[in-house]
Amino acid sequence: MKLLPLLLLLALPTVVQAQFTFTTNNGAITITGYTGSGGVVVIPGTMNGLPISKIGNSAFSGKQNVTSILIPDSATQIGGRAFFGCTSLTNVTIGNSVTNIGNRAFYGCTKLAGVHFRGNAPSLGLSVFANDPNATIYYLPGTTGWGSTFGGRPAVLWNPTVPFNYTTNNGTITITGYTGSGGAVTIPNSINFLPVTTIGNLAFQFSFVTSIIIPSGVSSIGDMAFEYSWLNSLTITYGVANIGNLAFAGCSSLTNLIIPETVTNIGENAFSGCSFTFVTIPNSVVSIGDYSFSYCSELADVIISEGVSNIGNNAFYACTSLTGITIPDSITNIGSQAFYDCGLTSVRIGQNVVSIENNAFLYCFNLAVIVVNEQNTNYSSVDDVLFNKSKTLLIQYPLGKTGGYTMPDSVANISDYAFTSSALTSIIIDDNVTSIGVIFQDCESLTNVVIPNSVTNIGTGAFVNCFSLKNVTIGNGVTDIGSGAFSGCNVLQSITIPSSVAIIGNYAFSNSKNLKGVYFQGSPPNVGSEIFTGDGSLTVYYLPDNTGWDTTFAGRPTALWLPQAQTIGNSFGIQKNKFGFNLNWASGQTVVVESSTNLINWQPVQTNTLTTGSAYFSDPQWTNYPGCFYRLRSP
Repeated sequence: MKLLPLLLLLALPTVVQAQFTFTTNNGAITITGYTGSGGVVVIPGTMNGLPISKIGNSAFSGKQNVTSILIPDSATQIGGRAFFGCTSLTNVTIGNSVTNIGNRAFYGCTKLAGVHFRGNAPSLGLSVFANDPNATIYYLPGTTGWGSTFGGRPAVLWNPTVPFNYTTNNGTITITGYTGSGGAVTIPNSINFLPVTTIGNLAFQFSFVTSIIIPSGVSSIGDMAFEYSWLNSLTITYGVANIGNLAFAGCSSLTNLIIPETVTNIGENAFSGCSFTFVTIPNSVVSIGDYSFSYCSELADVIISEGVSNIGNNAFYACTSLTGITIPDSITNIGSQAFYDCGLTSVRIGQNVVSIENNAFLYCFNLAVIVVNEQNTNYSSVDDVLFNKSKTLLIQYPLGKTGGYTMPDSVANISDYAFTSSALTSIIIDDNVTSIGVIFQDCESLTNVVIPNSVTNIGTGAFVNCFSLKNVTIGNGVTDIGSGAFSGCNVLQSITIPSSVAIIGNYAFSNSKNLKGVYFQGSPPNVGSEIFTGDGSLTVYYLPDNTGWDTTFAGRPTALWLPQAQTIGNSFGIQKNKFGFNLNWASGQTVVVESSTNLINWQPVQTNTLTTGSAYFSDPQWTNYPGCFYRLRSP
């Protein structure tokens, strides 16, 4: 038992002499200062062939970059204030020959958790461990001079038997596996008198551990370290810097999380599927990894501290209880689908965001408000809608925003899925827009759409599953209607296709079950397969004098499209000493209205050119007839 620590120390690598300043006296060396980069410091037993016998007064005083110290068996003294104010120091191992420790040697080492003695109890100066609130003294079996306390700190027998597999590297311990039966587990500060600094990949994966305390000496939690374990309680102590990919993924019983301000990296899927209700991301974190909090369905409140710069792809994917988020000014990037399918009702975006990746807020069905800091030079918001700064690109319409919407005149492009699944009821698209992609998919409340003449392409799936869509006006600049563009528009009864359309893609109007008439203003376009499948008793109509039409089109019967008088609605009937009704036909067509009192002699009453596809006809002479009939014809 006593030989094992000695053998471990002898196996440690040689430390570069340049890390220390020293003096030589009577054939022995005193360390007087430390100039190294910090971390785990192993003081060698000899230097220049001479034994190191003393750690001099104030040799490491104030060295805040040192986290762990190993003092060799050759040393007999530790001078006064030797490690005074080493505020990052968490573990110390003291060799078996030390007989005296000077005044305030470890005073103010506020994170010091374990002091491991390999020999008998040395004599102590004043306040050696004062202001070290977390320190515990450990001693070996068979050594003498120990009590229940030592230097004012609790003293316990050190038992190196632990329920872990582990490896040793450069004087530190990495836990690689867990051999215990589960339940509550505390990771020790050290094993075999060496500091535990890493919990390795897969170390506790699928274990029955229900509670874990990770001490301050641990700096890294590896990939999948606790994945799918039975954890319901987690304490990560100040000192951990890295939380690896999938580190706690699938810990569905884990309901509490406090991320210490030493963590700089949260890996991909780190806490995916956990049951937290509240999380604060400290300002030490540089990046929130992809999927890091995805599927945390109970997560209702997230505070992202000023200092975090990146929110990764799908970082909060499907956090359905998350209702509000404020993006601080330090954030520069919001990843693709970062808040996909969250319960968000409002989003506030800081002034330094330079990149919002695709579909960052897609399927946030309750989102009604998006507000961008006015100082942001890349993005803006108008009426709670997200745009680029110049407002030429509409990026995201809040899906929970209800009512109609008229697009600003500045808009030239619309991002894919910008209106997908929104509560929008009607829209007038700005006439600078040239293409409509996958924009209005699953807009179940959308009833009316006006597509301007500037649009040339209606993309694949643009209006798919818009179950309430009743009225669509397609501008005469559209040349291409993409596959599935109006598929599943169940209440759409008729639609007019302008003469500019040359291509209609596969399934373009499929499963629009109430579609009765498709009215073509030009010659037959090229069509894909099954464009009208599932559309019930649909008839295709075409205008007189347009060539290329047959008795069927795309498997549906065709008929001549004739002008119609609307006999329903408020416009039909007697109107202030005149009789009238609306005329409907294709835009640009001319309709002659004729009247007769006997169905034999017909006289033209009015000629109308339907510039917008409709016009109002009235006959002020109707009171002069005992009865009158009207009919419509082309010139």
